Amino acid sequence: MSDTESIAVLQLVGWPVVKKNGYEIVKMGARSALVPNKRYKAATAGAIGQLQIQWAGRDLIDFPVSAEMHFYLRRAHVADISNLYQAPEDWMEAAGVYTNDGLICHHDGSRRHILCHDCTERPLITRGPNKGQRKHNCGKSKTCNKGKTIIILRRFTEETT
Repeated sequence: MSDTESIAVLQLVGWPVVKKNGYEIVKMGARSALVPNKRYKAATAGAIGQLQIQWAGRDLIDFPVSAEMHFYLRRAHVADISNLYQAPEDWMEAAGVYTNDGLICHHDGSRRHILCHDCTERPLITRGPNKGQRKHNCGKSKTCNKGKTIIILRRFTEETT
């Protein structure tokens, strides 16, 4: 295997979540604490389970890697890509993909993909100056099940930068 070949291609089904938005403040007696909210807990449990199934039988990664991540989202202004990296990196560590998420050296090639832009289920505009063009969304963005994250892991070397 050459250094640029992928070690693994992992897919997480479900809408990408932002870790820093996934916590809420809870009063615990006289002090407050940050705890994961229900949505983040559900996303974490689902993602770790998916990763454990996909990684089953493989050795733990203990060397530097490049993680190319593709986030398939509903809208363009959902989250900064740097915020989207954190949850999948933590989930891969918890699922036993690698020993420490500090082994990720770069994210070259990562990007956000806005699903509604390419969705063929969006109805056509029937009147006005935009007649014949597709509407901005299909009206089902809350129930759409096309969200996912694809992670491509590669061995990191100085030549891959």
